Amino acid sequence: MQTAILLSTFAATVAWGPTVHDQIGVNIHLTGAPARDVALLAESGFGYVRMDLAWEGVERRKGVYEFTAYDRLVKTMAARRIRLLLILDYSNHLYEQERSVRTLAGRRAFARFAAAAARRYRGQGVRWEIWNEPNLKQFWSPQPFEVDYLKLVQVASAAIRQADPDAKIFAPACSRFPWKSLDTLLDHGLLACVDAVSVHPYRRDPPETAWTDYARLRRMIDRRTPAGQTPVPIVSGEWGYSNWHAGQSLSPETQAAFLARQFLGNMAHGIALSIWYDWADDGTDPHNSEHRFGIVTIDRQPKPAFLAARTLARVLGSTRFVRVVSAPERAHILIFAVAPDHASGSPRPTSNAGANGSAGPRTIVAAWTENDKATIRLRAVGLTGTVVRTKLTGEVGPVAAEMGRLPLQLSPAPDYYALPISTRPATLTAEATDRQ
Repeated sequence: MQTAILLSTFAATVAWGPTVHDQIGVNIHLTGAPARDVALLAESGFGYVRMDLAWEGVERRKGVYEFTAYDRLVKTMAARRIRLLLILDYSNHLYEQERSVRTLAGRRAFARFAAAAARRYRGQGVRWEIWNEPNLKQFWSPQPFEVDYLKLVQVASAAIRQADPDAKIFAPACSRFPWKSLDTLLDHGLLACVDAVSVHPYRRDPPETAWTDYARLRRMIDRRTPAGQTPVPIVSGEWGYSNWHAGQSLSPETQAAFLARQFLGNMAHGIALSIWYDWADDGTDPHNSEHRFGIVTIDRQPKPAFLAARTLARVLGSTRFVRVVSAPERAHILIFAVAPDHASGSPRPTSNAGANGSAGPRTIVAAWTENDKATIRLRAVGLTGTVVRTKLTGEVGPVAAEMGRLPLQLSPAPDYYALPISTRPATLTAEATDRQ
């Protein structure tokens, strides 16, 4: 009875969002169902994979669409509770001469292709992103892109919704945050076409530096949302860190930490979906950035980043983000918990034992610091006994809590702490003790 009262009180203080499983994904470059990838993708715990649905590859003859390779991919992923974010992208020389769509005939043809795809995968949980990074010349040429791209989004989104009224559409999928372009698109009606604004927040700096960009974009969206309407969410449609990063080596351990910090920070800042780039290395050149984005090697050997993704999914997958705990020392402390209405379609929740040995729904704290190591003391009513700490790549060990206090030995690699059921999460606070 006491456990039920604690959970009920806590639940009343939060607005439960989607599970972590439903907010994390990875970009792939494969169709069909290659066994070496499927098994690892299932093990990784991602809720989404993102993949190009290239127009020119599907429509090789006018009006004839070949989706067979994607059919198997959709079916295979669905069997493993993984949804697809498919990118409707790139030009088709049957209609356009440039790497863009700028003619009326091209827009109409692209809309027919998009509608055919939406119709084929209706009801199968597929999400749609219109184009990939149109603000970059290699993907949309000639530049500037804004006027013609927006025309394309308008006709394509209308065609998709006619084929599937329940479709979810993301755009503009811009690389980084091209503020002038985003202003133009938002001013001229992008929000009327989409269910989320997608960006690809690539940067040289650590993941936490994206948070101010999200806040700025959120304000831009809010200002243009009519009174009485709910602003559309933001999606991080593609973003990762290569092991050869900005002309310098980025260690596999740092890449792993950045993956976890990217996902965790995005959820804490209201990002509806986050896609990590990339699944597998595209080559073996140690000084080619494009070859080193993967969380598995080109021959599918897991890197530390794979272990970090798997750990995050296993520990937090069935939980929902609750709130940030204010913390000193450039530390970040996030609370996750199993919602009272836990959906059976998400990964099975685990339980942690309370002081009396009984099992109950878990509350998990994710914590890290941006720079040096630091010791932070977590305080909460009922926080006592043994706490299970899971480190970034899955190592598990006990930490003792006494008299409502738990020492957190933090580093730039996030740790996860499964709190005893006796803890009252609404009372959690944090304070500094000492630097290490």
